[in-house]
Amino acid sequence: MIDEAALAVAGIAAGAFAGLVPGIHANTIAFLVVALPVQKGPGFAFFIVSMAIVNSIVDCVPSILLGATSDENANIMLPGHEMLMDGNGLEAVALSSLGAAFAVAIAVALSPFFFSVTQNYASTIPGITPVLVAAAFVAMVACEKNKVSAISLGLLCGCLGIIASEKTDNFIFALITGFFGITGLVEAILSKAKLPPQKEFTEVKIEAGTALLATAASGFTAIFPGIGPTQATTAIRGVFSGIGKKGHLVLTGAMNTGNIVFSLLMLFALGKGRSGAAVAIQSFATVDFGILLAMLATAVMGAGVGLAIAMHSAKIVLAFAEKINYGTLSAVVLVFMLSLVWIFSGPLGMLACITAACLALFGISSKVHRSQCMAFLLFPTMIFYLGI
Repeated sequence: MIDEAALAVAGIAAGAFAGLVPGIHANTIAFLVVALPVQKGPGFAFFIVSMAIVNSIVDCVPSILLGATSDENANIMLPGHEMLMDGNGLEAVALSSLGAAFAVAIAVALSPFFFSVTQNYASTIPGITPVLVAAAFVAMVACEKNKVSAISLGLLCGCLGIIASEKTDNFIFALITGFFGITGLVEAILSKAKLPPQKEFTEVKIEAGTALLATAASGFTAIFPGIGPTQATTAIRGVFSGIGKKGHLVLTGAMNTGNIVFSLLMLFALGKGRSGAAVAIQSFATVDFGILLAMLATAVMGAGVGLAIAMHSAKIVLAFAEKINYGTLSAVVLVFMLSLVWIFSGPLGMLACITAACLALFGISSKVHRSQCMAFLLFPTMIFYLGI
């Protein structure tokens, strides 16, 4: 029991490290642990669970405060950065983190319903996925005033996503950096933006409906491959356009963390790993009911600790950022992110990244919401399920 607790604590440390350092992914650490030439028992499953949960919560800090986004947090960057520049960066982190923590509790509460769905309907849901994804794209376009530019941007981004997925390693990271990272960082450098004084907040209001919707949708994404939290978040925003910036942050935080919990439930229900964490856990243990309960308890514990780490680290980052030139900080982050694109995706990835940045600039100049750029994930998903 002591060994399991120690491994869970080690997972918290690893998750915080992976979440706060851009370019370090929790899945990378998970598979490094799997590859270690040492005897590994079921206790290592608790390391993976606590690491994945803490990472999914803490990951919002660099995305919101530094503009260094990850695959999972592309949706969080724009509204988070807007709140940061309004002096509400700490509240933005709190909204995302609390949404994630609520998602863990809601996912555990919904587990009986989830087991029923996986047993009875898992085989039929993939058949309607292309229709749902297409409907989400139509809804996103319908919310735009300049519909011609929105359709053009969506089609171009979708085509880029299809091409990059076939030609480029780690294409999601490369394109997300281009669509959402480069443009914001360059804008901060050119405008010589200064980080405004950050406001303290006394309370954060979380809309329970948004957290519940996101958590339920994250269960949907866990049932089958191809649809991830990022695609589902984009689809929800397309259908429910009135969520707003704060609701968006809650939505993204809840979606990412809820998906991890549901992937654990999926592992128990059907014996299938639909996330990096779940696949790693399969290497350590056969998930019976007792281990599932222990993993869920670890997830709840990780959510509480992850929330505390996110808020504390956000205060430290903001205190540091307020003391230096924000344009200089943005330039350092820009060089760092482009270096990661080159390392992980190579020359083709860099080309895809720059192309994505140009498309994002087209969207900005056309006054189209940059969320249309997420078509780069929606189109490949439709093609996957259509079998084209």
